[in-house]
Amino acid sequence: MAQLISNNSYSPKGKKLDAVLCSNDSTAVGVTEALKEAGYTAVNFPLITGQDCDISSIKNIREGTQSMSVFREVKTMSSKTMEIINTYLLFGKLPYNAVTRNSENSIPTYLCEYRLLLN
Repeated sequence: MAQLISNNSYSPKGKKLDAVLCSNDSTAVGVTEALKEAGYTAVNFPLITGQDCDISSIKNIREGTQSMSVFREVKTMSSKTMEIINTYLLFGKLPYNAVTRNSENSIPTYLCEYRLLLN
């Protein structure tokens, strides 16, 4: 990220950087550090995304240097997946609790609810 910032002349007072979409929170933390070193602060930080809700990224979200993170709780997701597979094998139907719509279709969906508690 430091090289991208340098090569493209991004800076808080120069060429604008709107967003960095990171594949995970570890990458987002690295991007955040590079942006801080380039002079960015919470006031002028670009949109930064991540995934996994690592503690360091939660702290960055609180500080205003990361915009969001996607939380995937694998234990619940794998358990629910097995339940859906077993229901399908036993009854020939896929259970769902919501319908997602796109421009062409209504897609039966199973949404899991999570609660992430922060201190």
